[in-house]
Amino acid sequence: HTREESGGLRNKARAVTEMYDLLEEYFPNLKIPTADEVKKDDLDEAKKTFADVFEQAASAVEDKKPKWIDTLDKSIATLNEELLSILASLHSGDYMDPTQDPKAVLEKLDSVREELDTISEKAETYAEWQRVFKIGDGEQSLTSFKDTNTQYEMKREIWQRLDTWNESVKHWKE
Repeated sequence: HTREESGGLRNKARAVTEMYDLLEEYFPNLKIPTADEVKKDDLDEAKKTFADVFEQAASAVEDKKPKWIDTLDKSIATLNEELLSILASLHSGDYMDPTQDPKAVLEKLDSVREELDTISEKAETYAEWQRVFKIGDGEQSLTSFKDTNTQYEMKREIWQRLDTWNESVKHWKE
């Protein structure tokens, strides 16, 4: 995005410089006002300074890019570990014990949903960073999320239906 904007600025500056060059070429005796000459000189200096600073920034980004990519890879790995931990917890404990109170399990599942929502936001951010760095397919961090979310939805539906069943039986007996 910044490169596109800088290209537009460079094109505009080049157009101004080309106009002055054409004036000098076709009208060599034409006296350009001093104030305009100063502005042109300032423009030339600004173009040079901009190009130098832009090149320094691009170089700094390229120097830091491997470290950023490594950090991103580690963050994705941590995210996947969190997802695998949640997935494992969904296959054990209260979530697998039919004697548990469905309302209590549903409350626990609500907190799992909050964790998954937070992880989803991180995964989207990481996918965007992958696209920016042009690494991976931008979906790498979402693979474990889809599996974990599917298991969460299945557990939620089972426990919701069990709760509905228990409520129906309770009302039927009354």
